[in-house]
Amino acid sequence: MLWVFQFPAWSMGFCLVIFPALGLTGYYIRQYRLEQWQRQKLRPQWLSNSHWWLGMAFLALMVFLWLFGVVGTIWRHGSLQYSGHFWAGNVMLALTLLSVWSAQQMNNRETPTAIRLWLRPLHLGTNAVILIGLAWVSWTGWEVVQQYIR
Repeated sequence: MLWVFQFPAWSMGFCLVIFPALGLTGYYIRQYRLEQWQRQKLRPQWLSNSHWWLGMAFLALMVFLWLFGVVGTIWRHGSLQYSGHFWAGNVMLALTLLSVWSAQQMNNRETPTAIRLWLRPLHLGTNAVILIGLAWVSWTGWEVVQQYIR
């Protein structure tokens, strides 16, 4: 039965590696954006592409983990158990979707400028909360694993 935990454990481990990489690429994208005003320095395309692909990988892992949790809970208990991990997983998925949506709208040229002004702070703020959420979902996930081990 413990082999079942390898899938979410590895997926969560990948999330914990991808998220700092997203932060690093996001930081350099911001630095290039700020320098562009002063020196007309263009950001390398690979940086934006890396950030986008890392974000999509993070989203895919979050969706996988959420689905694994819901299906696994229903399979094991016959219904959803509304534990702290259930709520942490739902919040993490919602925050990840909000972050992806705000990034997509930020880069959409059809989005009005008035809206685009608050999308960047929304994206950065959401990602700051995701950082806290990763700790929360990791802690509650560890509690779930301990229940299965006993």
